[in-house]
Amino acid sequence: MTNQSRVIVKIKDRFKVDNNDLFIDAHMKDTIVEYLKSVNGLDSFKNFIETLEGLRNNLAHGNTSFTLKDVKKIYKINLKKFKKFVIDEDILQGTKLFDKKSTVDRLNDKWQ
Repeated sequence: MTNQSRVIVKIKDRFKVDNNDLFIDAHMKDTIVEYLKSVNGLDSFKNFIETLEGLRNNLAHGNTSFTLKDVKKIYKINLKKFKKFVIDEDILQGTKLFDKKSTVDRLNDKWQ
């Protein structure tokens, strides 16, 4: 999930809806924009994942001054965020709906 969210955010930043200087054709841009619009709140989810990665890395390499009690508290807080993103909001739901139709089919629909 981490890699997927990073890639989507990078693409979202790179291909703005109003950008005229694209290295792809208009149909492909429309497909990318349609996909990115379906993933709301992705930046927050990416930041959440990166926070947990940083905490894990610091703990794994002994680079932290947190006590075990502090770490447990941080993970409990983030468990609530995880529930919000993944269970309550189902943040990647848009990607599931988008994947049901192939890219070629979506482009063909736009060309007709």
